Amino acid sequence: MTNLVVLSLYDNPFDRELWQLELYLNELTKKLPTRFGNLMSLEYFDASTNYLNGNLSEIIFFNQLVRLQLFENEFTGELPFELGEFEKLVNMSFYTNKLTGQPLEKLGSWADFD
Repeated sequence: MTNLVVLSLYDNPFDRELWQLELYLNELTKKLPTRFGNLMSLEYFDASTNYLNGNLSEIIFFNQLVRLQLFENEFTGELPFELGEFEKLVNMSFYTNKLTGQPLEKLGSWADFD
């Protein structure tokens, strides 16, 4: 599918049932859509190696995440402190972005980071 220009997934129950979404290596640009916050069952999200930008505010709604891969993009701002409350999250990668601020002080049920 090297010439795909439109992909319509209209009127599907993804917001309730989708648990894995892989969008890596697609040269995606712009910000994460605000409707991504409706993917409440998402456990695995990989949008690495794209050109996504903006802040990471939309991922605070993915509180069932186990694995989050957003490396090699152009995200800016700080990591949302809400990520530290994700009790199931065991793997996340944000390297090669333009993030600022301090690392998270805690991550889910893990002990505080020093």
